[in-house]
Amino acid sequence: MSKAFAVLGLFDSATALMKAIPKVKALKLGRLETYTPYPIHGMDEALELRRSPLGGMVLVMGVIGALTALGFQYWISAGASNIGSAQWITPSSRAARRPGPGKLSFPSCSK
Repeated sequence: MSKAFAVLGLFDSATALMKAIPKVKALKLGRLETYTPYPIHGMDEALELRRSPLGGMVLVMGVIGALTALGFQYWISAGASNIGSAQWITPSSRAARRPGPGKLSFPSCSK
């Protein structure tokens, strides 16, 4: 005799469904799923479903996105104010381009 592929049950109330879950699990038919038009309190525990990792993933991606946005804002604001130049300026490269002591960074005015 072949094993059942699927078993379908219709219930009139949420309490009837919750009472039927342990009985169906005792038959060990395989994976058990329920579909309801509204959430039922305690359904996850009755079906022994694990907690979704989606909340943790959203938190990590949100923090990464916020740090990336703040990093770009800092990088852009730390550059030179000369809008027309095509130079890529970061805080570390700005210090490297400073003239040394005794050297002027502007052209001489004498002829």
